[in-house]
Amino acid sequence: MRPSLHRKKWFPGVCLALVAALVGGDLAGVAGGVAWAQEAQGPRRLALFVVPKSRSDETAALLLKGLFRTLADRLQAAGIERAATSPVEDPGALARVRAGVEDGRKALNANRWAEALKAFTEAEQGLQGALGVADRALVARVYKGLGAALAGLNRLDEARRAMHRSLAVYPNQDAASYAYSLDTRNLFSQVQREVQDLPNGALVVSTTPEAAEVYVDYEFRGFSPVRVAGLTAGDHLVTAWLEGHQVFASFATVQGGADDRVDADLKTTSATTAIRTNIAVALRAMDKGRPVDDAAAGLAAATDATDVVFLRVAQAPGGFALAGFHRGPAGVKPVQATLQRDATLVQSAQALFGDTVGTAVPEEAVLAPLDAPAVAMPGPAGEVGVPLGGEGEEYVIDPNSPIFKDTAKKPEEAGIVTRWWFWTAIGAVVGGAVALGVVLGRKSSEAGSPEGKVQILLHQAP
Repeated sequence: MRPSLHRKKWFPGVCLALVAALVGGDLAGVAGGVAWAQEAQGPRRLALFVVPKSRSDETAALLLKGLFRTLADRLQAAGIERAATSPVEDPGALARVRAGVEDGRKALNANRWAEALKAFTEAEQGLQGALGVADRALVARVYKGLGAALAGLNRLDEARRAMHRSLAVYPNQDAASYAYSLDTRNLFSQVQREVQDLPNGALVVSTTPEAAEVYVDYEFRGFSPVRVAGLTAGDHLVTAWLEGHQVFASFATVQGGADDRVDADLKTTSATTAIRTNIAVALRAMDKGRPVDDAAAGLAAATDATDVVFLRVAQAPGGFALAGFHRGPAGVKPVQATLQRDATLVQSAQALFGDTVGTAVPEEAVLAPLDAPAVAMPGPAGEVGVPLGGEGEEYVIDPNSPIFKDTAKKPEEAGIVTRWWFWTAIGAVVGGAVALGVVLGRKSSEAGSPEGKVQILLHQAP
């Protein structure tokens, strides 16, 4: 028997390059003609199966699986979650992790560092049993909280590593949201600068069995074995999914320079046999032209899915022939299409996928900021200070913050500096002045006139 294509040295790179080229194209303008589905009772959970018709179609099937997986991931923004085709050890741990994060954030806001560290440490421990299905914002908040608490306790090396992890999984963070104290904010600013200067490296991710979907920091990077390059030195979250096997999720360290390796042994689960059996039943039924309802119901039951998309891929002249079915709220419906291997492939695949599940595939969204900026912090000797940062950061003064409250009794005719609206106005003036300085500075720089430059210097504690 000839070796599987998965074992060819060139195979992972070719598949990854093809998928990257496809998903990197323009995916806009396909939503027309596809109505948004009405919200079902409870969240929809989609199980996606893409299989080759024959051994010679393995490469084509993986290529299409990568494309459809990318589209399916984006359906989460439309309320269609990923079904448990690959379960985790303890999915119920996520609720406990979220509760721990909230407790930890309350402690951080009160500068109770030891209490915050205890809450976030317990949250991290709970996260280990469900890391593969935890959303990136939750993971980022766990390590953000750990970093801030450790910084407050002056355990700076540990704090840096936790902040690095938080930034790796959720890059869109700013120093203002770490303003629990000047020390926590300044340490995060240092970590941001460190990340920019770190060398790049690569991870080679292998799994047993092969052909698992590999994600690094929540970005789909291909199928195992695969080499993922361009990663900054430090910890990165590696996740591997394979139908019927437990999710693998773990942080791996990139040293920079020589490739680092991740070898994952994917464990079978109680659903493994049911998934394999029903895939085989579906393929036999399709070959013989028989109903696939039983196989569809079996796949839905094995993965706790409300929707099952099953596609068999075969190479065709100039493209790919797809045959399969969708099992959803309206029952089982056949899927039959040919996608051309040309510039229309991505658009055609997106339109087909949206029509199949009855929901337009959302455009890829920009990662939103992780958290709102923290309130202003007290400066030296109890002075009120405004969090200062780089261009684009917000200057926020909370009129209800304890910073602006004085428990001492004052005469009723106290000056305007005791009024909350006074500090709100000051905040607006500071923010406007900074913005004006940036604009005028840019304009004068473009004009090439040093005499015309306006500089506004804001001192920030080292």
